[in-house]
Order: sequence, then structure tokens, then C-alpha cells
Amino acid sequence: MDIEHLCAGIKERVALEMREGGDAASRQELLLAALLDIGKVVLPELGKALEPGERRRVQDAVLELLGVVAMPVVRNGDQRGVEVFSLLAAECPDPLIGKKLTAYAKELSGKAVSHQERRLAKAWKFVGGALVLGLVSAGGYLFLPDATPPTSRKAVAQAEVPQEKGLRPGQGGAQAAAPAPAGTQEADGGKRSSVETAAPRADKQLAGAATSSMPEGSTRVRVVDNQVLVPVTVRHGGVSVRLELLLDTGATRTALHETVATRLPIDLPSARTALAELADGRMVRSKIVKIDALTVGPNTHGPMEVELISYGGATGMHDGLLGMDFLRRHRYQVDMEHEMIRWF
Repeated sequence: MDIEHLCAGIKERVALEMREGGDAASRQELLLAALLDIGKVVLPELGKALEPGERRRVQDAVLELLGVVAMPVVRNGDQRGVEVFSLLAAECPDPLIGKKLTAYAKELSGKAVSHQERRLAKAWKFVGGALVLGLVSAGGYLFLPDATPPTSRKAVAQAEVPQEKGLRPGQGGAQAAAPAPAGTQEADGGKRSSVETAAPRADKQLAGAATSSMPEGSTRVRVVDNQVLVPVTVRHGGVSVRLELLLDTGATRTALHETVATRLPIDLPSARTALAELADGRMVRSKIVKIDALTVGPNTHGPMEVELISYGGATGMHDGLLGMDFLRRHRYQVDMEHEMIRWF
């Protein structure tokens, strides 16, 4: 049996076991066992001599299988997976697959660190709140009207006496003591206030920032809840549509929501069926179709296969997933702070 059929068989078996599995803990055990099976049965086959085209098909099949089995382990944060991924990466004879397994291990390990940091942040927040409460309680007398120390009241009284003597009848103290703001003058003097002169300058700075062009070789993205939404253009049959896809390094194949297919002349009856895993771990039927081209920033690929999946999330959030079949062909860096992707 070749590796592609072997991967398809394991994927079908895992999907069946997940549907029949009991609670979340039982399903997690099934996934870890499936990972070990992949290490025993599939990965050794990658060490065989293969033609370049055949190796690419085999890599795609293994990556798709790993996406089905490994991603739920990463999402659930099961730290046992770190050891399993690291072991598989060390024994994998294929550099690309080994790199992917290492990435899974790092991502899962990072989840543990993030969880610990959140716990520490909550603890420090509690301690800080207690300290502030204690300081406010200890220094509360400062806010009482009669809590001014006697020496302070005396100094204030002494300071007020010359001011009162210097006032003419009918002249308010506040009027006499209030100096004109710096940088202001009467209207007939022609001088504008510092606030008035600063406002246009700030407006110009904001306008300049808004109209500044993107650096060459970069693509503007949106970051929503730490998720990167990438603008793409899909072209098929002479029709082009502008979409926004969620960057997902855990997705083996780029996926579009089924509603997108209604905007393109796609021959759905000729599409072949497949299995796709949703964010909640459920396995659903999907369709594989071919499009003419997909463009992201300066990069265009096609023809290429994409997956059509059902979507039950908020309407307009995004139009699908930008997967590794596109991303692995390029070197890029995601700048979350400035909301852009730099292509190298």
C-alpha cells in the first residue's frame, strides 16, 4: 500500500473513532495513539527514494493527515503532545514533515507558557489591587476636609493675607491672580493660542500616517483577536473575487466557505469529496475543487486545488482559510503590531 492510501486509511479510521468516542479525555487519548501510529507506520516510509513529483504528493498527504490528528491536540493544550511531537520530529526522515512536527511542539509548549503567564498576571493584579487599597486606606485622611495639618493651615493663612490686602474693592481674587495662558493674545494682536496652533499640526501628522504607503514587498492585513486576516484575490473562469482569508498554518490546504462558490463559475458536480476538521474538532464532508489562480500581495499561484467547507460562524468574519499549500512556498514574516506581512 502506498503512503497516500495509508494516510487516507488512518484519517478515515480516526474520524470514525472520534465520532464514536466518549468524552473529551477519551478523544484526546485516541488522537495521541493515532500520532504514535503515524510515527510507526507512515514516517518510516518517507525515507524511501521518491521522484520529486511523487514526494510532493506524499508530503501533502502526510501534512493533511497531521492536520486532522495533530491540530486538535495543539488546540486542547495537552502537554503530553509536546513529547510526542518532539519524538516524531527527531525520527522523521523528511525535513519538511520534521519541521512541521517541531512547529507543533513549539506551539503547544508556547500555550503552556502563555497559560502560566496569564496566571502570574492575575496574581500580580490581585496583589497590586490589595496594595492600592491599603495605601488608600492608610492615607484616607488626606481627603477629609478637616484633615489638613495645623502647620499647613497656618502657612496657607499667612500666604493669603498679602493677597487680600492687595485687592481693590469690587475686584475678585480669581480675576487678579489668573494670568493669561502662554502663547495667547487678543484677537487684534494676531497671535493664536498654543492649543490652536498645535491642533492643525496634530491633524497633519495623523493625515500623514494614514496616507503613508506600505513598504515594498508588504501586504496590509487585519489583526482581530490575535487572528490574521489576509486580503486575497481568487480568479476562476474569467471571474475575480476579493476575499479575506484567515492565515492558518495548521491548515494543509487553503479552504473557502461554500458561499464563495456561488460567486465563481465552479463546477460543483464534478468536485470530489473529502473530510475536513472544523475548529471544534468535528469531522465534516467537504469538496475539493480547482481554481485558476489565487493571489496574495505580490504572489500568485494556480491552477490550484482548494477545499470548500461549511461555515457556521459570524457572517462576514472571514471567507475561509489560507493554508500551507500556499504559505510554504514563500518566506514571510507577520508583523502583528503594524498589521502587515513582509514577503522575502
